[in-house]
Amino acid sequence: MAGGALGLLFAFWSAQALTGFLTGRALDVSPDARVLGFTAAVSILTGLLFGAMPAIQATRPDLTPALKNDAAAGAQGRPMGLGNLLVAGQVALSLLLLIGAGLFIRTLGNLKNLDAGFHADRVLLVSLNPGLSRYTPERTRNFYGQLLERVSALPGVRSASVADAPLLGGRYVEGLSAEGHQPGAADADDVSIREVTPRFFETMGIALRMGRDFSPLDRSGAPKVAIVNETIARRYFDGRNPIGKHVGLGAAPDMEIIGVAADTKYNGLRAPVPNTLYVPIDQFPPGPARTLHVRTSAEPARLAAAVREQVRAIDPNLPVKMRPFSELVDANLVQERLIATLSGFFGGLALLLASIGLYGVMAYNVERRTREIGIRMSLGAGRRDVLWMVLRNCLAMVAAGVAIGVPATVWLSRLIARQLFGIAPGDPATIAAAAVTMTLVGALAGYLPARRAANVDPMVALRYE
Repeated sequence: MAGGALGLLFAFWSAQALTGFLTGRALDVSPDARVLGFTAAVSILTGLLFGAMPAIQATRPDLTPALKNDAAAGAQGRPMGLGNLLVAGQVALSLLLLIGAGLFIRTLGNLKNLDAGFHADRVLLVSLNPGLSRYTPERTRNFYGQLLERVSALPGVRSASVADAPLLGGRYVEGLSAEGHQPGAADADDVSIREVTPRFFETMGIALRMGRDFSPLDRSGAPKVAIVNETIARRYFDGRNPIGKHVGLGAAPDMEIIGVAADTKYNGLRAPVPNTLYVPIDQFPPGPARTLHVRTSAEPARLAAAVREQVRAIDPNLPVKMRPFSELVDANLVQERLIATLSGFFGGLALLLASIGLYGVMAYNVERRTREIGIRMSLGAGRRDVLWMVLRNCLAMVAAGVAIGVPATVWLSRLIARQLFGIAPGDPATIAAAAVTMTLVGALAGYLPARRAANVDPMVALRYE
């Protein structure tokens, strides 16, 4: 009951801490009546089951050692008794959680360190929709032109550009055609389109591998132009220089390729790089909802107020939504961060519980074998011998748990293969690190009772019981 009360307090505290850290309390995982009823029932049944087993054993004592007051007799001859087996199983389950936590944490790290083809730091996104104020297409074009001039002139702004939407989200169309390319069954004809103004690649840190950027001359009425990514250049031009060739959406390639941009992630960090086509925003039917991209020399939040003032100077009634582009990248990793944090939390909790179990079993064994230890020391056993005797028993339980946990983890980790990124389910480094951590924690948990056993006074131990 005392453990249940402490567990209840810990459940409420941990739920609030986790939801506040991960999702700003948008996710409610506070324990309710059904959760508490279920866990209370499981806890009571567990307590009755594992409390009844020693009680049943107590009803069937071996009378001879009992009459001799020999409490240590029952502890000898059974190096891996039921209690030790249970602790070994706990070590195996803890190792399973530790390895899972390591795999998810490394997955999150791989996605964070992934070269997505753009630089997400110090970019401010300003979402606007003049259509809410009934702007005409011509007025919309003038609005964004004035805004670009004003924002680009602000101190601390390195470059600015407008796009129909930020990266890591957009639309796909079918029917990409390329000059001189015969479509085949293996072609991936879906193409992602991004409508941008000049300096978009500079603003987002996307490298231009060849050719030129868009210019103010690439406007409505001028010959249609496009910039393709490396994937299109590789798939549709077979290594040939695509500059000057034509691509199109449909049967007729009507846009001249003026540049090749580096591959970037488009609709998520996990998704493969698609065929991506960049076109001048003024050569497509104007859409009122667009996003201003501003690369700053300092933190984007410092320029948010200045950018907002420039929008109000043009239209004080237009709603403005701002956020750093890094937040969009982080939002793309919400699931991975949630899983990594939760698995790390429960892995650490399992490690703590396993160490408590090891300590409890070893302390109990030392208590039962106090007289035996005194006899050994009286017959010449040194403190180091006693220390190693007790510690060896602890390490045997840890080794048994690791021997069970590693194969089980390798087999079960295949179930989470789809949730991993850049790491194999049976990654040897992660498994080895978890096993070493489990062994060190187990050795520390067993060292404390072992040291106490080594410091036993033989005369006191011989009079024990």
